[in-house]
Amino acid sequence: MTEDQALGAIVGLAVGDALGTTLEFSRNQSPDRATWHTEMLGGGPFGLAPGGWTDDTSMALALMQAYLDAGDFSAELIGQYFVNWYRKGAFS
Repeated sequence: MTEDQALGAIVGLAVGDALGTTLEFSRNQSPDRATWHTEMLGGGPFGLAPGGWTDDTSMALALMQAYLDAGDFSAELIGQYFVNWYRKGAFS
């Protein structure tokens, strides 16, 4: 995978997460189908602003940054970044 492809994958994850958070954990609610895939609605169970992503994207960003910083898989660094997210909102 090239660096460009990796960046595209993480951007795609963040965009999909921001679009999908509106309906996360819901069963019977659905936004207006005319705007669902063309506008960032926000809200959802976390009350996010339009374009905001969830912990799913934050954790993926932490994993990617740990890999880039260590040059390899580092459970210790990943753990540190997860704790920084939890305590300080890093990667949010």
